[in-house]
Amino acid sequence: MQLGFKKELDSIQLTKEKYFNMYRKIWAIMRYEIYTDLTNNHGGMDNAGEQEIFAIYDNKMKNFEEYRVEVYRLIMKDSEATSRTARRNMLKSYITYAMAAD
Repeated sequence: MQLGFKKELDSIQLTKEKYFNMYRKIWAIMRYEIYTDLTNNHGGMDNAGEQEIFAIYDNKMKNFEEYRVEVYRLIMKDSEATSRTARRNMLKSYITYAMAAD
């Protein structure tokens, strides 16, 4: 038995390329947010201690769900998508596409 949601993902046009593109964009946002915080509030990464960097990272991760739904809406061209829809479809994509790459 093969675990996957290919037919379901095809029906909503969520391709492997779109899925990986979503995560690239989400993590680009995360890196930018962390960089901006370090630059504006700590004088850059070289001036922030390890504890501060991890605290900033943890704080930015609280916005992950918001970033995910906004990127999902943008790439899928679905302005009505909810956080649950984005999370569910991206999890199905992970199961179908990312695990197949292992």
